[in-house]
Amino acid sequence: MNAFLPQALEKQWEWFDLCHPDWRFVAKHELHRKHGDVFAVISPGCLSVEVADAEVAAEIISRSRYDFVKPTWPYSLLNLFGDNVLSSGGATWRRHRKATASQFSNTIHKQAWTKSLVLGQELLSIWTNNHATVSTVANIAPDLEFLVLRVILSVGYGATAHLNYRTDVSGVPDTGRTSRFAAAMDQVLSNLTKLLMLPNRVLKHGPSHWQSVYESATDVRTFLEDLIWTETQKQKRNLTVAGDSQEANNVLSGLVRQGICSPKGENGREEQSHLSDEEVMGNIFILAFAGAVSTADSLKYSLVLMALHPDIQEWLIQDIEEAINSSGEDTTNPLEWKEETVLSRLVAPYCVMLETLRHYPPVTGINKSTGDKEQLVTFNGSLVLLAEDVNVNMSLTALHHNPKYWGKNALVYCPQNWDTRCACDWAESTSNAPEMSDTTAGTPHVRNPVKGSFLAFSDGARGCLGKRFAQVEFVAILTLIFRQYRVELAVRETESLEDVRRRTQMILDNSASTPTLSLQTPVPLQFMRRN
Repeated sequence: MNAFLPQALEKQWEWFDLCHPDWRFVAKHELHRKHGDVFAVISPGCLSVEVADAEVAAEIISRSRYDFVKPTWPYSLLNLFGDNVLSSGGATWRRHRKATASQFSNTIHKQAWTKSLVLGQELLSIWTNNHATVSTVANIAPDLEFLVLRVILSVGYGATAHLNYRTDVSGVPDTGRTSRFAAAMDQVLSNLTKLLMLPNRVLKHGPSHWQSVYESATDVRTFLEDLIWTETQKQKRNLTVAGDSQEANNVLSGLVRQGICSPKGENGREEQSHLSDEEVMGNIFILAFAGAVSTADSLKYSLVLMALHPDIQEWLIQDIEEAINSSGEDTTNPLEWKEETVLSRLVAPYCVMLETLRHYPPVTGINKSTGDKEQLVTFNGSLVLLAEDVNVNMSLTALHHNPKYWGKNALVYCPQNWDTRCACDWAESTSNAPEMSDTTAGTPHVRNPVKGSFLAFSDGARGCLGKRFAQVEFVAILTLIFRQYRVELAVRETESLEDVRRRTQMILDNSASTPTLSLQTPVPLQFMRRN
């Protein structure tokens, strides 16, 4: 808007930039460059503070949850299938967090690695017509979403089945109940905005597509109820035979088993530390939603960006080659790669994930509130008093593009900057930082940016539960693809390569939050089998 205004009026109309629904993604650090790394937005409805200073962001996130609370009302709509760790607060949240966080064990992560390779290989066979030399995929989005979802359903729910893509993709219809559930869950996640915004009675009696979404949500609820009941009976039988020493083999079984083994209080009743069946249902749905959507979007962005930057893709391929060849594993059969010997060697794929998340995080802001008390924070060496009921928003896209931490080329996509074996364009304080000491993927040679400057996984007590799960899944799938293929932008007969590159960059720039940040237009890609 400001581009069309006379210079004298431009400053008066700067507020108009904030009216864009994705203004943080569009503006990145630009508004903070004009107004400072911390500025206030005052409106009749509320007072908000926008933060692009890493020290302030780190302090707010690390402070007691009683100082800066996470407003739960925006997430209450996500209680589609029951209360969960994302939508709850206070003592209820602590109970949800304790129950869910303990389920992400090394066993679960190893299963995520193995299942990602198995299902990823099936997808590659479908995309490339059984590994043809050259294949074009018009839209990678729905298949990647389905792939990531199937990994989560298998490892998280124990709903094991082959990928068996929808009939219009593979030509092979699948009538198995697990696959019908996966298709229903896929439709629920793809149409989550409708389910969140429209009452069931409107969906049920609306247009045919709305009715289909309503029926899918009903099918998902029925399947989850049956799954929980079946798992409960199974766990009771197992406990009778083997006691409580067995380790849960998926997230659902762990949550159910936790409820069965809940300790007894003095009055003989179970202490309310476990989750009810409805809360188990709410959590396994929200874990599927958060995991499937964010990981699939990161993979979509990464494949497009690798096609857009062939020099970076070549660096990625060379690193994968060196990692696989030095692992001692069978280099010709990805299904034989072991997580414990291969994953820690895959530096470049992990760097690609981090850099993609720096530019395209699933959410563009982390919202906190001062609640009913005034709070003090430190900014530029001075204490600043924030009044009660002030919204404090950590702008991820502003933090992730702040030249103070990421250097003068902060807007440039460059995964090599994360690799300690490569030269770095970041600011001196960031580029000289030690390697990540808390890299949950177990990958060495990865730079650790200034605390608070990179928040794609959030941080603190309410940080991402499935961080390592997502890292393992992403690295496995990306490695699998580029170990066997190069990816290029598909060029139409009427276009030049430069035209396609410009169009692709425009599609990336026009990403929107629906509800997580994602591509709004498909980018056709060509898969070239490597020698």
